[in-house]
Amino acid sequence: PSLQCHNYNRGTCKTSHFIGMAKAAKALAEKFDVRMPIVEEVNAILFEGKNPKEAVNDLMTREKKA
Repeated sequence: PSLQCHNYNRGTCKTSHFIGMAKAAKALAEKFDVRMPIVEEVNAILFEGKNPKEAVNDLMTREKKA
């Protein structure tokens, strides 16, 4: 199951503060053109319904930087 918080925008999610931080971190990374794979995957899980196991697998098998 996904860790989605469908009620985030209504303020009913107990972890909305941390969910908001995930969104803010992604926005800052995009603004400053910084790659943040963990933040990207967390947002994909929370807001796009990505399977957490798939996200971890994608992080662990991504291409390494030189």
